[in-house]
Order: sequence, then structure tokens, then C-alpha cells
Amino acid sequence: MPDTHSPAEHEQAVASLAEAIAVAWPSATQVDGVWLRERFPLRKLVSGWVLPPALTGLQEDLVVGVDAQYPHSLPRFGLVRKATPCEMPHVEFDGIFCLIAGINSPAIPLAFGHLDHMLDRAVRLYASGSSGENREDFLDEFVTYWTLGSEKFYEVEAWLKRREETSPIWFQQARHTLYVASSKDDVKRVLRQRGIAVDKEKLTEGLLVHLDEPLYPADYPKNSRDLLDLLRRVAPEQLAFVHEALGRSWQLLVVLAFEWKGETMMGACIVELKRSFPHPRGHGQQLVSGMRKRRFSSTLLYRRIRDASFPVHRAEVTRIDSDFLLSRTTGARAQERSNATVAVFGCGALGASIAVQLAQAGVRRLILADGEYLTMQNIGRHVLGTKYVGMNKATAVKDELLSRFVDLDVEALPTNWDKAELDDTFWTRVDIIVSATGDWLTDVKLNSMIAADRAPPTVFTWVERFALAGHSLYVVSGSGCLRCVTNATGDYVCQVSRLGGELPREAGCGAFYQPYSACDASVTVAMATRLTLEALGGAHNESVRKTWVGAKSGFVSTGAGIMPGWYEQLSEQDGFERTYTAALQAESVCAECQ
Repeated sequence: MPDTHSPAEHEQAVASLAEAIAVAWPSATQVDGVWLRERFPLRKLVSGWVLPPALTGLQEDLVVGVDAQYPHSLPRFGLVRKATPCEMPHVEFDGIFCLIAGINSPAIPLAFGHLDHMLDRAVRLYASGSSGENREDFLDEFVTYWTLGSEKFYEVEAWLKRREETSPIWFQQARHTLYVASSKDDVKRVLRQRGIAVDKEKLTEGLLVHLDEPLYPADYPKNSRDLLDLLRRVAPEQLAFVHEALGRSWQLLVVLAFEWKGETMMGACIVELKRSFPHPRGHGQQLVSGMRKRRFSSTLLYRRIRDASFPVHRAEVTRIDSDFLLSRTTGARAQERSNATVAVFGCGALGASIAVQLAQAGVRRLILADGEYLTMQNIGRHVLGTKYVGMNKATAVKDELLSRFVDLDVEALPTNWDKAELDDTFWTRVDIIVSATGDWLTDVKLNSMIAADRAPPTVFTWVERFALAGHSLYVVSGSGCLRCVTNATGDYVCQVSRLGGELPREAGCGAFYQPYSACDASVTVAMATRLTLEALGGAHNESVRKTWVGAKSGFVSTGAGIMPGWYEQLSEQDGFERTYTAALQAESVCAECQ
């Protein structure tokens, strides 16, 4: 929709709409912008009509209004009266009906036909809501309705390992956010990853209550009386936590959970306890005295908190575990990814990006090895930014991964893998290695270990100069290997580009570098990641090689030639910007495969 709008076009459209309404809905009454702003202060409606029951067939008046962007914005329907929170599904906090999600890109400009169609939807929505026919929509959109009408804003981030059973939880509040986890140590881990200091005075215990039945709005706890009565019904053995929590802070947190359509729905109840509360006889009464706080009877404390009816602030629970975060992006993930351990050797521009993509694809255990430190010169195409400059690359990538996925198992080796003195247990617990070091000597050493069954299968990956092409080789014992396709000095027999001269260098000893952008390397990163995931899924029983050839324009702009083995394939019209896959055959002259 446009940001600017012609007033003349708007006035003409509203006038046309008014004429059509007068003919089709003669019983509708026009209302002005002042009335609409008073009734719906946040909607910016400028023109509207009240629709009586005789027109709609409903039990009460409806209202329809348009804003200043009409006819490039949809009309809004709602109740003339103020709605009760969660009165019926798809009625928002101010009584406006949520119909927009059901409207498929209407033709622009809008006209009376759209209005008539939307009225029919509004009438059906009201009828379904008042009869209870669509009551289950409260559960389908639980998060929205749980917080509807809540007077105080809180955010709750939860890493809960046990979501299917009632159990104690721990949390600490920082500003308006409550960081929640299954144990005290887990909360501390979350806080450290957020850069928040652990406060022993604020770190306290809460409760996760798993309900046997779904929770509808009529049963949402509104105050401490409702909440404690609910606990007494569903988890009486857990009431002692109220006394324990009060011993640490003046705040109660209860997370209510239930299962619906295969998903765990969760909502947080936050009660801010006051040191005194109104007494029925008209004077204040202390909840507990300072001297008796720790000796106070749990039974009497329960009664006083219940009788005080402190407000319950309902808050949305945002899960921060990787299962939830990844379900929106990867969907169902193969179990072999979650159970696999992948080692990434080399955390430069390629290796670091591959590690992030593996984590985003559902790999839960990663071991990272790199002996170099991130410099300002690196960040132009590295996945890490300036806040990591000066850190060891493996350690920095670990920190970045844990800032995204709190429950990953990531180990960082701040040294090159061949200097890490790895014992036999390391090689046996790793399922696959990705080697993105770009170092010929260590790659040959690793290749020899694979051939001798001393190292797991490995994906070797690198890019050619200017990232004109990229390669990924999956090497498994008993099949073709890295030495089958390279000469004694590491030149790859399937090299695509041909470039003369030396690499560019900075004004320093040995400061050579390869100029290419992260965009140029991104396809090779994705190719290596995909090959790794395919191997974890059992798609490759033998060695395989993949090559990505970039755009023809890259070869032209850099003056690169094409190696003879590729010339015929790339001279075809669609030969560039493609991935080529072939088996990596063992060669009889290979030093490793003889």
C-alpha cells in the first residue's frame, strides 16, 4: 500500500462508497471521524457507518470504517460496543474483527463489492463466535488470546528441557524480560549468552504446570486467587514452591502448558506480590513481616496470597530451544542430524559459514578447530562481525552459535586440528569432518588418516581464485580420495579457471589474500553444507566430488581462462552457474589408493 495518498482520490472513493451504501444498505447510519476516533482511537478511521441488526441479522449493531488510505486499504468491521477481552475468536482488543487474513489480494481500487463481501464474512464470524462453533480457534491461536487484555507487558524466553510434565523451573528478570530454564545452571547459561549479570537476589524458582486439558479464555487466571485455586486442583503437591519463591523474591512465575494438535502451548502467569494488601475491614494487612518471612506458615501464606487477589499478568512464552527455532525454518529434521557430531576444521569465511548453516539445518553437536584470530581484514566476507575481532575464530564462532541456539553442544579448539593432540576418542565420536582450511599439507595428512581408517569420512572444500568456481569432495575410506584428483603439490586436476600471476598482497610479509565477496562464495558454502547433510543421511556410500562453476561474467571481468577439461562443457549455453557432480573414483596411480 502506498505511503502517500491523494486526498482527492480518497474523497471521491468515500463519496462513491457512501452512494452505494445508501442504495444497498438504506438502514445504515453514517458516523463521522470524531465518533470513530473516540471509539477506535488506534485505528485512524475517518469515515464509517453503523449497521443495525435489521441489516445484518445479528443481535447487535456493527460498525464499518475506512481510513485515509482508502480505496488502497481494506475497510474494518467491528462491534459498536466495547468488547470483553477474548469474548469470541477473531475479535481484537477494541472490538475490531480480524478479517484481513482471509482476504486474498483484492483488486485495487476497492469498491462497494469488497465491502459487501467482507460484511458477509463479518456476520459469519460473529455468528460462529456467539454460538461457540469456532471455540477451538482460541486454542489454534492460543498465544494471541492468552495475552489479549493483559495490562502489563512482559516477555518470557524459555529453554525448557521437560515440557510434558509438571516440574520446578528457574528464572531471573532483567527489565521486562524473564529468562526461564529448567535449572538454575541453565538460567545462568542463558544470561551469560545474553551478556546479563547473574543476580543471586533475583534468580528464583518458578513452576511449570502441565495441564491434562486445553485452557480456554474463561479459565485464564486473572488474579492470585484464580491461579492458586488452579494449582490446588491440578498440582497440589507443588504449592510449597510459593513459600520457597517468596523466600527469594516478591514474584511468582507459573507457566501453564497443554498439548494441542501435537504442539505444546505455553503461557506465563506473573504475579507481583505486595508486602501488604487490603483487608476486608478496610485497613491494610501485611502479607508477611520481615522478621517472620522465613518462618511463615506455608498454609497461612497460601491463604493470604489467595485472599489478596494480586493481579496476574499474562505473558507470551517464547521458546528459545533449537527444536522450536528450527521447526519454522527446516521443518521436520532427520534424526541423524540431531544425533550426529560434525567437526569443522578451519573457521574462516567458508568454514564459519558452513558451521552456522549446519547448526541451522539441525546438527546439534559441533566441534570447531582453528588456530587463527579474527582481524578487521577478515570481516568483509566473514559471518562474524567486528565485536569478535581479536578473538580466536573457533571460539568466536562457538559464541555466535550459542547466541542463536542456547542448547547446542559446541566445542571450540583454539588451534589448528593437527596441533591439537587429538586422541582416539575424538576420531571415534566424530561422524563426519568438514575441512575448510585451504591448507594442502594438513588436508593430505587428514586424507591419509581416512585411507587408514583412522579418521571419519570428510568433506574437503575450497574456492578457486576470485571464487570463480568452488569444490567439495566427500572422501570415504575404501573409495577415491583427495590424492586421486590432485598432484604432488596439491593442484586439483578438475580446476575450472586458469589465471596467471601471483595472489594480491597487503604491505606486509606473507600478507597474501584472495579477493572475492561472501556472495561469490555462498554457493560453495551451501554446496559443502548440503553434501555434508547428504552424507549424514546415508545418501553417499562412496566418495563423490561436486563443483560449482560461477557466472561467465566473472571469468570475463577477471580475464580468467578456462581449463581444457571444462572448455567444452562451459561453452554450452547453460554451462555456467551450475553444479557438476561425479563419482570420485580411486586411481591406480594414487599414492594412497595403491
